[in-house]
Amino acid sequence: MTNLTYMQNKIIHELFRWRIADGETLKKFCGYPSDKKIMAQLLLRLECQGILQSRMSTWDRKKIYNLTPKGVSLVDNGDREYAIHEEIFWHTALVSKASGDLSELAHVTQVIPEYEIHYDTQTIPDAIIRGNKAGIEFSIALEMELTKKGKARFIDKIKTYALTKNFDYVLYLFPNEKMKEDLSKLISDNVSDLQKKRFMLFSFKNGRGLHFKKAFGTFQDQEIFLEKIFN
Repeated sequence: MTNLTYMQNKIIHELFRWRIADGETLKKFCGYPSDKKIMAQLLLRLECQGILQSRMSTWDRKKIYNLTPKGVSLVDNGDREYAIHEEIFWHTALVSKASGDLSELAHVTQVIPEYEIHYDTQTIPDAIIRGNKAGIEFSIALEMELTKKGKARFIDKIKTYALTKNFDYVLYLFPNEKMKEDLSKLISDNVSDLQKKRFMLFSFKNGRGLHFKKAFGTFQDQEIFLEKIFN
């Protein structure tokens, strides 16, 4: 990648990994310590070079970015497929935003995008959160649910997660309380009480903002803020 700085290369790499992200999230993924205005300047340069393209998000009117074909060509992708599906564009953007926020929680050591998950299973989460608390490693499957899906589809996925050995817990994020409550009932009706303990159900919208670390929900029969589980 000629004529690009280390941090610009890092931005391109992280956008390839996550497909879509806003500037604040990219700053977190890249571990960039400088002021967010400097990050914005780096992104603007890449956009002017035709390496990135942007659009305004629907939730805070800030720019979110993805790679152009030129940007993709700069990545040594190891023959990994790169595609952005328009029908799930905003879902992908919110997954990266949530993953960036949750990466800052206590004891979290790694977040892995869907495109790098290679488990031999029919159920691939939107991301994986890994960490270590008191010397015990944990793995959490992240599921971002923005629209209500068919009941049978949800039940199949719930049962798969209840039995899988790939993850210790499953974190569902919802934009409203109604969707959270509906899935909570499906879980209660279709898995054992012991299996139910691995499900975390949280709604992340508070007024007009998005609050993933401060999402409120239920885990192991307790109502709790998400960040407190990790403290």
